[in-house]
Amino acid sequence: MVGIPPGRHGVRSHGFASLGSLSMLADAVLSAHGEYSPCSPALLSTAVESNEGNDVPLIDGFVNLVQVGQGGFSVVYSADEIAFTRRVALKVLKFTGDEARRLEREARALGVLSDIPNIVQVFQITHTNDGRSVLVMALMQEPIARETRRGFQQQLDALVWLDQVAQALDKAHLRGVYHRDIKPENILLAADGSANLVDFGIAGLGGLASGTTTAFSFSPPFAPPERLTGTEVDLRAGDIYSLGSTFYAVFTGSAPFGTTTDGGVHGLITRVVTALPDQPEWMNAPTHAAFLTAMAKDPADRFASASEFAAELRRGIS
Repeated sequence: MVGIPPGRHGVRSHGFASLGSLSMLADAVLSAHGEYSPCSPALLSTAVESNEGNDVPLIDGFVNLVQVGQGGFSVVYSADEIAFTRRVALKVLKFTGDEARRLEREARALGVLSDIPNIVQVFQITHTNDGRSVLVMALMQEPIARETRRGFQQQLDALVWLDQVAQALDKAHLRGVYHRDIKPENILLAADGSANLVDFGIAGLGGLASGTTTAFSFSPPFAPPERLTGTEVDLRAGDIYSLGSTFYAVFTGSAPFGTTTDGGVHGLITRVVTALPDQPEWMNAPTHAAFLTAMAKDPADRFASASEFAAELRRGIS
């Protein structure tokens, strides 16, 4: 690690829960967090045609379903939409009831953002023949998470993606929509190579935290420390932190503070709250400083906008 620029990134203890109390929080966080994305099966070698032995759902107007991913609450399929002769992504809830409200919340958030480039387009909400809610979306290609897993990412490509997502995120913030779960799996590449933000299932529709997020509905390796400690009040600053941690992973090949496999959930939370991201040997000081500002422990010390972070990172690399 390197020193922190004076007056910018100091770790402040006020507002955070004591480390002793973090074990209670850690017990509530899923140590295995399933991922899902509306991705093209042509680029996902793990795509299967059924949900681990369960029947593929029947949805009027859609045929040739192929599973391309899943998470704790939903399964995503690619499918042919008969009426428009196009391939789409179908996000199908595993359950009925409360989780349907989460999907409706996502559709409502995406409806507000439907004209913003680089945010996945939603076409409609429908239902399976057994009554589960389905979100019909534009079909994307591969997630930038696949680039992360390869351990190498050309910086210029990553900067283009960051510019695209940052501009989309700033426009969403201006409309009062906050993502709250930015991570590599939630940024997908379209056929033209552009980066698109997806999964607004826990989006905040307003400037302050609503208290509706739970340990089951966000990703600890990329979440801001104030969310992990239950002290979040500024959703904009939380999104900027998660954007910084996501692109740190894209640039370096790993999450800034590891995952739950490195010392368990409690160890991860402790690192997020107290540690600073390492500076790889190849990363220059200005680039590292941009990441430090985006991921500052105090939300007030972070960039004022996502685009400001993108511009500062570009200056550091150039």
